[in-house]
Amino acid sequence: MSAGITVDVLGMAEASGELQRIRNGIANRKQLHAAMAGDAENFTRQYLLNTPRHKTAEKLGATPTGHRAKLARQIESGSDAVSAFLRFPRVSGLGRAFR
Repeated sequence: MSAGITVDVLGMAEASGELQRIRNGIANRKQLHAAMAGDAENFTRQYLLNTPRHKTAEKLGATPTGHRAKLARQIESGSDAVSAFLRFPRVSGLGRAFR
């Protein structure tokens, strides 16, 4: 036996102007993607800068070399109307995480 569900939506006439504004705002996603790319770049950069050594290096007592800070400075982001992306330097090895 299946249960029936009834949903009544009230106030659509009043909300239609606001809904149209939201719809128009997401129709062109270039600005949204630019914000996403910038946020992802900053997040990744801060993560690398705040963790100067990976866990294996810490366990071995290795001295920080500044490698992660150098990589953090080389991360780039970009965006267009259909996508947001990050570019990692090939030497970083970070690309292996996404293959």
